Amino acid sequence: MDIVKMFFDTYPHWIYAGIAGGMFLSALFPVSFILYGDYIFIPAAIFAQNGIIDIRFVYLATILGVYMGDVISFLLGHYLGQSIFQKDAKYLNLELLAKGESFFEKYGKFAIFFSKWLPVAPGITPFVAGINKINWLVFMFYDLMATIVIFAIIYGTLFGGVSAVRLFFGW
Repeated sequence: MDIVKMFFDTYPHWIYAGIAGGMFLSALFPVSFILYGDYIFIPAAIFAQNGIIDIRFVYLATILGVYMGDVISFLLGHYLGQSIFQKDAKYLNLELLAKGESFFEKYGKFAIFFSKWLPVAPGITPFVAGINKINWLVFMFYDLMATIVIFAIIYGTLFGGVSAVRLFFGW
């Protein structure tokens, strides 16, 4: 642990940039299906609880990374997404696109905010919201609020109860 602390003391900016970059990739569609943010923010919370890095900067780096990944995913969906739907396709057809648009009209704000609480959904919701042409400002606001709230709860729990996390993982 001393080597890790020495590395973190020597290169603190790179550590936080790495956290932000990793969280960016974990939020980016379709990378989000392969790289999960849990692999980054749980160890970061444990290092912060042990005093190796500062939880405030970890929290900010996490929010910045996830939010920027969501923005890029939204833009990808907005500009490229509808081109993958075709009239007579079996799965990605125009009828499915219309159902998605009506879903986001009815539940858009709710879906954007609460998708952060579900597995897999945080990685796909920004892309699907972009495909369905959700209002840019509505998406940005609800996504940012959800990101701030979910990671405040996660880091508050992990930072306050790391011994429970260690017990669970057998560390």
